[in-house]
Amino acid sequence: MTLPQWALFSRLRERPLPGSPLPLTALPQGATARVVRITGGYELLVYGFGIYPGVEVQLRQKYPSYVLKCEETEIALEADLAKQIWVEPMG
Repeated sequence: MTLPQWALFSRLRERPLPGSPLPLTALPQGATARVVRITGGYELLVYGFGIYPGVEVQLRQKYPSYVLKCEETEIALEADLAKQIWVEPMG
């Protein structure tokens, strides 16, 4: 079965381009990424957790809350806050 061209295009757009930033919530569980930016006015709050641009994080869990490993610390975040953290997947 072949898909129509529009269906192929829409499936391609669902996947981010390699090296392009995406919200932390779009990262697969277990993936490692580098933080690129923090939006939504949450910068100071997130910086207080030790998460800032350039830091490497690993997404450990997505449900019931997002759990990140940042250096030697694990941090739990609500989805609304996790959406404001933009990362570039590594590897």
